[in-house]
Amino acid sequence: MPSLSALPIHPYGILLALAFVAGIGMGIINGRRLGYSTDRVLDLSVWFLVSAMLGARVLYIVLYPAQFPTVGSWFAITRGGLVFFGGFLATALTVIGYGRWHGLRLRDMGDMIAPCLILGHAVGRIGCFLNGCCYGRPTDLPWGVVFPRLGDQPRHPTQLYEAGFLLILFVIAQRLFWRRMEKGWAFPGAVWGSYTLAYSLFRFAVEYLRGDDRGGFFTPAALSISQGIGLAGALASLAWLYLCYQKNRYERGTKGGTSDEPAG
Repeated sequence: MPSLSALPIHPYGILLALAFVAGIGMGIINGRRLGYSTDRVLDLSVWFLVSAMLGARVLYIVLYPAQFPTVGSWFAITRGGLVFFGGFLATALTVIGYGRWHGLRLRDMGDMIAPCLILGHAVGRIGCFLNGCCYGRPTDLPWGVVFPRLGDQPRHPTQLYEAGFLLILFVIAQRLFWRRMEKGWAFPGAVWGSYTLAYSLFRFAVEYLRGDDRGGFFTPAALSISQGIGLAGALASLAWLYLCYQKNRYERGTKGGTSDEPAG
C-alpha cells in the first residue's frame, strides 16, 4: 500500500473540486431567496456536476482524439483536458430538462445559477493557470509568465485574465440577483442573459491572446471554435434577454388575470 507521501497531488484537480464547492455554496444561498430548499439545490447540483464534467470532457476528446489512446485515458481529468463550452452546453440542456421535469421556472433557475457558475469558473481558471493549460501567446509585457514545459518565452497569463474578469462579473451578477429579488431592479432572466452575453463577448476577445491549440479547426474568418461558439452565444443571449423582457411585460400587463402561457 503506497504511503500518503507517495500519492500525487494535482493542483488542477484540487481547484476543480473547490470550484464546485464554491458554486454549490452560492447555489444554496441564492436558492433560499427563490424558496428552493437545500435538498433541491443539492439535487440540481449533482445533475449539474455530472453533466458539466461529461460535456466538458467529451468535447475535449472530440477536439483532441490523439491525446486519448486508451479508454482509461478518457477519465484522467485531474491534469486537465476540459472544454468550458462543452460543459456549459451540456449543463444548459440539463437545467432545462430538470426545470421542466420539476415545474421550476427556467428564468429563475438561470438567474440563481449564473453567479454560482461564474464563481466556480473563476476558481477553475486559477486551476488552469497552476496546471499550465489554456496559456496565452508569447509576450514581452512585464506580467508575462513562463510556463516551464513550454520553454523560456514569457506568455500572456490568459487564465488569470479570465479569472479576474469572472470575479468582477461574479460581483456584478450577484448584486444584480440580490437587487432583482429585493427591489425588482431586473426582470426574471436578466441575470443569466447578461452573464452569457458578457462572457461570450469576453471569450471571443481573449481568444486572440490564447497560444494553445484552438481545436484544429478554424472558420474562413480565421476564428477558433470557441470564438464561433462565443458569437453564437452572444446572439442567443440577446434573443434570450429580448424574450424574457417581453414575457415580463406580458406578465405585468396581465397581472391579476389568468395567463395560459407555460412557465419559463
